Amino acid sequence: MGISMGVAPRVEDPTELAHERYSALVRAVATVVWTATPDGGTRVGSDWTTLTGQTTEEMTGYGWLDAIHPEDRERTREAWRTAVLHQGVYDTDYRIRCADGIHRWFNARGAPVLDHDGAIREWVGMCLPITGSKRFQVDLRIPGSSTTRLTAAQVRAARALLGWTIERLSTEADLSPSTVARIEDAARIGSVRRSNLDAAKAAFEANGVVFTGDAGRVGLSLGGTPTAP
Repeated sequence: MGISMGVAPRVEDPTELAHERYSALVRAVATVVWTATPDGGTRVGSDWTTLTGQTTEEMTGYGWLDAIHPEDRERTREAWRTAVLHQGVYDTDYRIRCADGIHRWFNARGAPVLDHDGAIREWVGMCLPITGSKRFQVDLRIPGSSTTRLTAAQVRAARALLGWTIERLSTEADLSPSTVARIEDAARIGSVRRSNLDAAKAAFEANGVVFTGDAGRVGLSLGGTPTAP
């Protein structure tokens, strides 16, 4: 009679395995993974710091809202407040000021994690970059006007969508940085030659930006895959 000293094979815990698979999938698709307290105080990790440059102290609680574009901040705050109040799914788009100073579009999604008695244990969520043909309508209504002339706001928005700096736009459009700065200044864009505006528009369109306009309302979208910033 002999004694076997072999090592028993490790038995996989199905719950643990499912969690590992889920975590791997989330890491593969999300730029930021976050959690929040039951009352909505957000806890975000090092990936948020990498994305925005905010410190742990700056981002904790509701400090992360400071990294949201001013035009999107109140809407984002209200969407989160509503989700927490009604214990519902959180799903909204907004622009995040990244560490390089460029605002980029992200989709934020979150949901409550419930205890056995139905009470919220915490919130979990992620921020996903918006790319491809996702459409962004920029509200630029001009009272009493039906013009679709390129506007300073459109130029800034298009540059943000592509993640371009002013220098990158000046190179792509063969314009001087000072001309680009005038184009992006609503008070000075009227003094810019139409040929320079057309050059900027052509550079954006060559990299997948589509401009739209009707009855004084203009917008833009990414209709293709842009080149890398």
